[in-house]
Order: sequence, then C-alpha cells, then structure tokens
Amino acid sequence: MTTPVYSVVIATRNRPKDLLRAVESVLAQTMRSFELLVVDDGSEQEVTELIAHSLESLSQQTDIEIRYLRLGCYPRGRGPAYARNVGSWCSSGQYLAFLDDDDLWTDQGFLSKAYQVIGEQAEIDLLYANQMAVPEGGGLEQPLWLHGLAKQLQQQGREFKDGCYRIFAEDLMAYQGFNHLNTTLVRREFFVDLGGFNEYLRYEEDLDFYLRCVDQAQVILHLPEFVAQHHIPDASSGESASLSLSRVQRLQIRRHLLSCNYVAAEKTVVRNKCRQHLLVTCKRLSHLLVDNGEFGPAYVSAKEALVYGMSLRWFAYTIYLGGRLLMLRARYVVQRSF
Repeated sequence: MTTPVYSVVIATRNRPKDLLRAVESVLAQTMRSFELLVVDDGSEQEVTELIAHSLESLSQQTDIEIRYLRLGCYPRGRGPAYARNVGSWCSSGQYLAFLDDDDLWTDQGFLSKAYQVIGEQAEIDLLYANQMAVPEGGGLEQPLWLHGLAKQLQQQGREFKDGCYRIFAEDLMAYQGFNHLNTTLVRREFFVDLGGFNEYLRYEEDLDFYLRCVDQAQVILHLPEFVAQHHIPDASSGESASLSLSRVQRLQIRRHLLSCNYVAAEKTVVRNKCRQHLLVTCKRLSHLLVDNGEFGPAYVSAKEALVYGMSLRWFAYTIYLGGRLLMLRARYVVQRSF
C-alpha cells in the first residue's frame, strides 16, 4: 500500500452530527493521497454506534481509508490533546493535518495547493493557512488568526513562490494572532520529535503546540488562503473546554503553559513573546482574584507580573495588595485571640 502524503486527524466526543459534516468536508478534497483518522474520546454508546455506522457507509462511497479509533468511555474523556496524539501515533502519512469536529474545511483544494510546494521542497516542518470564523447560530464570517500576515509580507517584498511565503519565528511572534490547528500542516517526523501535544492540557493546548512548533521549526511556510471555517460556540452551551472553565481557571492554565514555554524556548523571539503574554496574563489574573476577594493569590500573581515587566504603577499596586493582605491576616489573628 502506498504511503499517503497526509494523515487527517479529527478528535471527537458526543457530536455525531457536527463530526459527519467535518468528515464530509475532508472527503471532498480534490487530492486523494490521504487517510482519515477519527478518534472518539469516550462518546456514549449510542453515539459511537451511530458514528461507526455512518463512517462505514461513507467508506463504501469513497476511495479514502477511514479509520475509527475509540478510546473507551471516561467521564470527561482523555482530552483533545490525548486524542489527537493517539491519531497521530497511529497515522502513516508524511504530514499531519487536524480538524476540530465542529469545524470544516471550505477549500476543496487545500491539500492540493499545499502539496504544490510540499512536493517540491524537502523537510518543510510547518505550513500555515487561514480560516474564517462564524458564531454559532449565524452571523457574519470574520477572518481570524493570521489573516493580515500575507499583506505585511507583501509590503515587505517577501518572495512568493508556489503560492506560499517562507516565514520565520520573527514574523509569527510579531503578529498578534496565532495559527489554528484547522489550517496547520505539520511534518510527522517533526511532530514526533516535538513530542506531540501536551496531554496534561485540556485548554489552549493548541496555543502551547503552536509556540513549541514555532520555536523548534526550521522551515515554515504560509499559504495565504482561507481554507477552513471555525464555528464559535454559543457561550451558554458550555460544550467547549474554554466555556466549561471559569475565567480564573482559564488564566491559570494560560499562565502555566506560557511559563513552561518561557523557560523551555530556544528562540529569543519566542521567549520574549511568552514574557509579554505572561505579563498581561498575570495582571489580569491578579485583578480578577481581587474581584473574587482572594487577596493572597492576587498578591502572588501581582508579584509574578513584576518579574516579566517592571513599572512604577504596577509596583505600587503590588505594594497595596501586600498591605491589604497583611491587614486581613492581622484581623484574622486578632479575631482568633478572642
């Protein structure tokens, strides 16, 4: 059997309708040298039966190999990072592509356009494209992540070859957004060397993966095409990992992953980007903890922010929090003494 150029990995959990829409968008690709791996992260029994039946039916209608991998039933699942890693380790393609189960590819020529440059150049670690975002329930499409990068590269007179720009960590770290997994192609050997996704993260594992990729990659290309559609979940649904966590939890997770990347990054530009985000994250977390009446953790977060960026105003704020904390502790001691 010929080794496919691509392995497309879709992690899913209890969303059969959305999943089948995503699968159909992948199967519509004009380039046929790919395999599709659907990794089920503990869907309910009736859902797995429905998915298995639907995928079997699609398999009979296509020349693409579809593999359905079930991880077993866990109350919260193993997490998207774990599921994507399983699919990646079981893959055989030269390049890995990922798609969220509630999103879809909109450009049927995505893989074909990428292959025009991948097939000509060896050892391309990463290829980043673009996508549009649509709020759940309708609304105008909005370009997200790297939508303005191509214009900046064009203004700089950068070489545009085979439909792609050669970009560097400096380009990506200078840009405000980051690339979504839906529009990421990563060389499988590079993915393995990187260690895959951080399975301890259930939130912003894609940001962590992005930072580590950019830090370690030698050759990165940008395909300035909108190839996917990302669906922004309804805030009241609570279905996504980001919506199931509190604001404090989200900031704490972000602080943790940024700290890890700040320490581990080899490229100065990546380390500086992590430091900038850590400064903002620690300040936001400190303010939020104060609003919650948690002055101890707020003071710790405020002090940490000073490590990443000193300012007289923030130094004064940190001293103020320290004073408030001492007063609260003194009041507690007095109350305990009576």
